Amino acid sequence: MNPVNNIIQKNNGHFRAGKVLEMQTTDTKSDLTAWAKATGHELIDCKEEGSTFIFYIQKS
Repeated sequence: MNPVNNIIQKNNGHFRAGKVLEMQTTDTKSDLTAWAKATGHELIDCKEEGSTFIFYIQKS
């Protein structure tokens, strides 16, 4: 299972439709854009701060 799916499942009570999840990673191979699209969530924003990539994903 995708690590992002694991996080969402563990926090499902807090991550309701319309809420925005901030994901931070240093993994340059992380493709949260494709994951969000495939799961029906919306990638609101992404930015890079040093070696950290920050993604903001709105749950559908």
